[in-house]
Amino acid sequence: MNYRMKYHTEKVNRIMKKSIRNILLIVLATLSLNSIAQNFPDKPNRIVNDYVNFLTTQEQNALETKLVNFSDQTSSQIAIAIVKSLNGYDPASYAYGLGEHWGVGQRGKNNGILILVKPRYPNSKGEIFIATGYGMEGAVPDAITKRLVNNEIIP
Repeated sequence: MNYRMKYHTEKVNRIMKKSIRNILLIVLATLSLNSIAQNFPDKPNRIVNDYVNFLTTQEQNALETKLVNFSDQTSSQIAIAIVKSLNGYDPASYAYGLGEHWGVGQRGKNNGILILVKPRYPNSKGEIFIATGYGMEGAVPDAITKRLVNNEIIP
């Protein structure tokens, strides 16, 4: 085998290995996204979703009414999820993943906000995180969401 042929064969082998590796990475990423999605509650028919009975029915209904009116008036959507566990995820990852899974906000505008609450239990600390879609970051930047959590929601 001459040098040119050997070089060409090695180049083809490198390209094949790289292609196979990329395909495997895509498959693994897809599988991991599916496993993450399986940790999220199914997309609800409501905006306020209390999976642990943290709020009374009256509180849920009052919040639902306010948030539906807000959505109708602004086209932006705020959803609330109160969950028992974050299934091993940090609050930000869980909130953004859940918001994406549920499709909070309008498709293409990314104008949704998800308020995630995991109440404190005797064996775990409470967590609150506000995830904003890209289309809301100008109106509600991270500094504002942190201030809302620390100065309004927690107290």
